[in-house]
Amino acid sequence: MAAAVDVGVSCIDPASPWQNGVCKSFNGRFRDEFLACEQFDTLLEVQVLTKDWRIEYNTYRPHGSLDWLSPDAFRQQWITNRQPVLSWPVDHKAGPVTRYVCCAEG
Repeated sequence: MAAAVDVGVSCIDPASPWQNGVCKSFNGRFRDEFLACEQFDTLLEVQVLTKDWRIEYNTYRPHGSLDWLSPDAFRQQWITNRQPVLSWPVDHKAGPVTRYVCCAEG
């Protein structure tokens, strides 16, 4: 598959966590903060609690790599700061200006 789109395959060497620090960091947090602190009785319980932990981690918890913002707050900040500026004024009471383009048949 990778050869079909001209993409090289890269493997991480065993015992080389510095080659994929993000994944190792997440796995360590998940193990230390969730798996080591819970006792599970059923597979359904594991699935529900894991989903809750993942949502909390990816939505509400501040991350150092995001300047100590939660992922949701970082996303909102990114959208606000990179929102495209309209190229013509908009009258918010009347709504956006409609522009018509005439094409000459030729």
